[in-house]
Amino acid sequence: MAVYHARYQFAIACLLLTSVGVCQSLFPCRQHDRWGYCDSLMQIVIAPMYGSATIFSPTNIATVGQDSLYGFIDTTGFPLTPVQYDRWSYFWCDATYVWKNGKVGIIDSNGREVLPLEFEDVDLTCSGPIALKTEEGWRLYAENGRLLTKRAFNSFVLSSDTLIGYQKGKLWGIMSRKGKVRTKPKFGEFAGFANGFAAVKSNKKWGFVDVDGRVIIPMQYEEVHNFQNEGAWVKAGGAWGLVDSTGHFQIPPTYQDISYFKEGVAYVKQNGKWGYVDSFGNVTVPFVFTQTFEFSEGLAEACVDDSCGYIDHSGRTVIPFIYDKNYGGEFNEGLAEVRSHEHHYGFIDRDGQVIVPVEFDSPYDYNSFSDGIGELLIPSEQGVEEDNDNARKFYFDRKGRIFLITK
Repeated sequence: MAVYHARYQFAIACLLLTSVGVCQSLFPCRQHDRWGYCDSLMQIVIAPMYGSATIFSPTNIATVGQDSLYGFIDTTGFPLTPVQYDRWSYFWCDATYVWKNGKVGIIDSNGREVLPLEFEDVDLTCSGPIALKTEEGWRLYAENGRLLTKRAFNSFVLSSDTLIGYQKGKLWGIMSRKGKVRTKPKFGEFAGFANGFAAVKSNKKWGFVDVDGRVIIPMQYEEVHNFQNEGAWVKAGGAWGLVDSTGHFQIPPTYQDISYFKEGVAYVKQNGKWGYVDSFGNVTVPFVFTQTFEFSEGLAEACVDDSCGYIDHSGRTVIPFIYDKNYGGEFNEGLAEVRSHEHHYGFIDRDGQVIVPVEFDSPYDYNSFSDGIGELLIPSEQGVEEDNDNARKFYFDRKGRIFLITK
C-alpha cells in the first residue's frame, strides 16, 4: 500500500463543473493503486479495479489498463474491448489505433476492428483518411477501411483538411484525400497545407504552392513556417520576415527567431531579447524579456532571467515574476500550470490565485487543464515509487478539488 503525507489524504470530490464550457460527467478516481470512476453526486459509478484509467474522450470512451495492457470502456463501465493492447491512442475521433504484439490496426468507437492489427505503423486524423505501413510501404485507407491507394508510397503528410502530401522515392507530390494524384512528385520536402498553401522545398530552398501545385512564392528561403491568416514567416539572409499570399513582405527580414501568431500577435527575438509584434510589424510588447511564450486567454508567460510571470497584451505584469520557466504554461479554461524554482508544479487562475498548491510533480511537458479536469503527480519523496506514475497520479477539478480515496 502506498504511503501518503497527511495533506494528500483527500476525500473524493466529484462535482459537476458549470464554470467551464466543457466538463467531464465522470471523473477518474483512485483508491490506493486501483482506479475507477465517480460521478458528480460523489458516487462511485465504476468500481476501482484497474491499474490505470484516463478521462473520458469526446466520444465518451476511456482507456483502462492492467499489467501493462490496455482496453476501452464506455461511461457505464461496459468493456468495448478486452484489456489486451500494448499501446493505444486517445479516442479523439470515432476511430483510433491500437498496438498488439508489435502490430497496429484501427478500431472504431464500438471496439470493432476496422483494419486488422497487421500493420507496422500508422498515421490518422479526425474525419479523414488513414495511412498504414506494411513492408512494401505506406497505403491510404478510408475511414471505413476501404483501400484508397493500391500503390505503396514512402510516406504521407495528412496534416491538411483538403489535400495530402505523398512521397515516392525521394520526391513529394500532392493527392486528394480520396487518393487521387493531383501533382506528380517533384518537391524535395513537403510540410503540408495550411490556409490553402503548402510549404515545399526544392534545391535546398523553401517556397509555397497552391492546391494545384502551382508555385505562388518561389523557392528562395532558408526556412519557412506554414501560412496563417496573418501570413507566413520566411527566413532570408539569416533573419525572419513575414510575407502575404503574394510573397510581398508585410514585415521585412528583421528577427532572430519567431513564433506562430496567436491572439493576433507573435513573440519574436531581436538583439537577444524577446517581445511581441502584430502582423504589420507593430511592436505590441517591447523587447525586454529573456523568454516569452504564446498568449492564451489574454495572458502570456514571460521571463526575465530565471523568474517568470504573466503579462497581458499591453505588456503589463498581471501575475508576478515569482515562478520558474515552464514550457506549456499557457492558460486553458482559466487555469495554467506553474513551476516553482524548487521544480514543483501546481495550477493558478488568471488572477494568480493558487488553485492547486505548487508542491507536486508534473506528468509530462505541456500539461494543461482541459475538459474541466487536470492531472498532477504526488511527489516521489512522499513514499511512492518514482517510476510508478499510476500510483502517484491524481486528477482535480476547476476549484482544485482532488479525486482520491486513501482509506
